Amino acid sequence: MRDLSISVSELGEELSNAWAGGLNYAQYSKIDLNADGKEDLFIFDRSTYKILTFLNISDEGEIAYDYAPEYEGIFPEGLKNWILLRDYNCDGLKDIFSGGQGGIKLYEQENVGGEISFNAVYSSLIPAIYDFGAPFQAPVYNISVDLPHIGDIDNDGDLDILNFSDGSLNVFYYKNMPLI
Repeated sequence: MRDLSISVSELGEELSNAWAGGLNYAQYSKIDLNADGKEDLFIFDRSTYKILTFLNISDEGEIAYDYAPEYEGIFPEGLKNWILLRDYNCDGLKDIFSGGQGGIKLYEQENVGGEISFNAVYSSLIPAIYDFGAPFQAPVYNISVDLPHIGDIDNDGDLDILNFSDGSLNVFYYKNMPLI
């Protein structure tokens, strides 16, 4: 384990989080890592597939985070391309959406006694029902270089997906529908 207690300063000013490392293509999400009711910071650098975690140590009205590498190991191995943390099942816990081979992977967060773990929801990629005259099921399509939008597009309380088609000529809208 690295010693993060060594102070680093520039022009007499101590730098906070100096040992967290540099970032190239950072993607940010919020998640409560330590079950204290505050939204902590999750960063994924898509150029190196590096995960960085920071605890929210701020008081009301301020912003302050402390690098907390001990939480980085709770996330599944092999996450690539992009990561967004969103609450897909409306249980108040942030789940992982991540790029997969031409699609999107989903991992559900479980929090037991303050201990976080993530379990794959599907054995492969998130499925979708397509209907071009005859309905069929295939994975939600997403090329690895594109970051989809995952949010409540139609204001019905669940998450939908917007992303680009291959070639980025069209936007696909995947409406979250209950299974029949």
